[in-house]
Amino acid sequence: MLALDHNVEQPSATAAISADAPLRLDGYFCSHAVLERDAVIPVSGYAAPDTVVEVDFCGVTARAVAAPDGRFTVNLPPMPAARDQRLRVTNGKNEICLDDVSVGEVYLVAGQSNIQFSLADSQPGAEAASDADFAALRYFKIPPKSYYGKQHTLRGEWRKISRQDVAMLSGCGFFFGNAVAKGAGIPVGIIDASLGGINLESWVSRETLLGHPAYRQELLDYEKAVSFGWTASNGKLPDLNDKINQGLQKLFPEVPDDGKFEAGWAKENFDDGDWDKMLLPDSWTEAGHNHAGIFWFRRTVDIPQAWANQELELHLGAIDKSDKVYFNGTFVGGMGNSCLWDYWATRRVYPVPAALVKAGSNQITIQAGSMASICTDGGVVGPAEEMYLVRKAAPQAEKIPLAGEWRYRETLDAGTIGMTFMRTLGAGAPQSLHMLYDNMIYPLAGIPMRGVLWYQGEANAICMAKHYETLLRAMLNDWRRTLGDPELEFFIIQLPDYHNPHYFAPFNQWTLIREAQNRVAQEDPFADCIVTLGYGDVVELHPRNKKAVAEAAARCALARLRGETPPSGPAFEKMTLQNDALEVSFTGGKLPAIGTPIPGFAVAGKDGKAFIAHAEVIAENIIRVSAPDVSRPVFLWYAWAGNPRETGLQSLDGIKASPFRAALNDSPEKATAFNLIP
Repeated sequence: MLALDHNVEQPSATAAISADAPLRLDGYFCSHAVLERDAVIPVSGYAAPDTVVEVDFCGVTARAVAAPDGRFTVNLPPMPAARDQRLRVTNGKNEICLDDVSVGEVYLVAGQSNIQFSLADSQPGAEAASDADFAALRYFKIPPKSYYGKQHTLRGEWRKISRQDVAMLSGCGFFFGNAVAKGAGIPVGIIDASLGGINLESWVSRETLLGHPAYRQELLDYEKAVSFGWTASNGKLPDLNDKINQGLQKLFPEVPDDGKFEAGWAKENFDDGDWDKMLLPDSWTEAGHNHAGIFWFRRTVDIPQAWANQELELHLGAIDKSDKVYFNGTFVGGMGNSCLWDYWATRRVYPVPAALVKAGSNQITIQAGSMASICTDGGVVGPAEEMYLVRKAAPQAEKIPLAGEWRYRETLDAGTIGMTFMRTLGAGAPQSLHMLYDNMIYPLAGIPMRGVLWYQGEANAICMAKHYETLLRAMLNDWRRTLGDPELEFFIIQLPDYHNPHYFAPFNQWTLIREAQNRVAQEDPFADCIVTLGYGDVVELHPRNKKAVAEAAARCALARLRGETPPSGPAFEKMTLQNDALEVSFTGGKLPAIGTPIPGFAVAGKDGKAFIAHAEVIAENIIRVSAPDVSRPVFLWYAWAGNPRETGLQSLDGIKASPFRAALNDSPEKATAFNLIP
């Protein structure tokens, strides 16, 4: 019997295969594998050319002849669920036996860091797993690689889950698989294809990108240059950090500065009366700016007489990514480099010398810079409770809060290139165009599975939300073609609430991603959108409650397995103007009782000035929405913020509605925040 090596490269189509070549299976087929029930299973690999390969499994024997290049595929017929079976493959005197092979449901869990987030770091964590869970679950982790071009070898192997390694599994993957296995009473296999910080453009095929007008020329230019840039000469992939740093060095040969300190912008008596106003903490994209640039912020604070001539501590929360801070015109601290990620989440705490502190008005000035982003954004990002002044001698005593209105001015608009350049770094850079599709999805071609748990969007929610809907829809079709199933189910986990709370934030990119995710699911009969509002975190990009998110997705998966309509919250259908109010109709989950107030809405007239709205249920599926300051509302928004302050729209059984926007006869793009609670 020959040993099975799952990571040996497959021979090329033109390589000569000897008549005594060993028998070898593709990497998916190994002990502990889970095969999709009720589907034709193509068992594939390599053998000596023009020889018979025979497969025995669950009492069925099937055969095929290896092609001249040694490639063979033997199809097993659809089978019901089964456990602990042996799969035997023979080719003359060669034999491979795989033990503990099951037939059940196979799901791919894919996306970026929130699907990669481990069970050990989740709440609950590994303690939520019982021995009974291990018997029904199997796990296949695809190692993240970034070789240029389509890869044909599936690296990794199926693993029987145990106490020793359960903590390192995807938290979402484990809880989802466990819920489906228990609910359906069958074995479940989870294939994990995830990597943090990766944009959607890496997960789609070259062919899909070529067909998208927004990416075609970028892709063609990339292909001309990709093999002529910096690469490792030792046979190993280039280091990602080196490639990013070299790319940023090309974009910004010197760390950008705006010369405004020399112009006196930090001085105590500098006139900032004509500057715009921004509520901090926040990222500047919330005010409608590009993600990269340099901004100045100024605020006057009133210091009590008792604090005069005492050393203070200035707490500003996190500033993404660099800062220089002045108190009454004197530099008191700074951190980071606008072209590096070193301190994007570091809380700033700077000492203010006693000699600078006077009773009455004092001036705080911040220069903040951010030239590049992955999943984070430039700005004074807080959180609010960590922005304050305090006497160093009495840090637990009274504090002067600094969250709120600051004057600001942008001095350098660096556009979006500080993020999009990573799409064309090539080998070694997983963010590159079609890179993870080529390395993690294409090698799964033709393997039957039930569905995909997709959790991604953070990396596109900085400055790349514009094309997300079109590209996500194309990706679903792309993967269905690759995996050979036009009805492959997708469970799209919507981005959760994150960052500083707002009632309404018209420029928020996270909300645009949520809208895209929901629209794609609504228009696709084999997709569901899992609304996660309420499961997020103000500070953490990676909320820890993966169990609730995964089990919500599992309820949809189980409903589809039973042939039922998946559960959903209220879904926007249409709206009409009735006198001075909008009447909004919904499908999906039933609304609460008539008369129930529903917070979270904003409306605007044709001028685009938005106001908080009153909304209440007036019929089984209709909500009436109005605002005293808007006589003829045209635009409507619900939960339209990265971290919406109020989200009251949900079904009777507690499933929340997705954020949405609508307009009667114009585009809501023109709307601006106006007279809203911060």
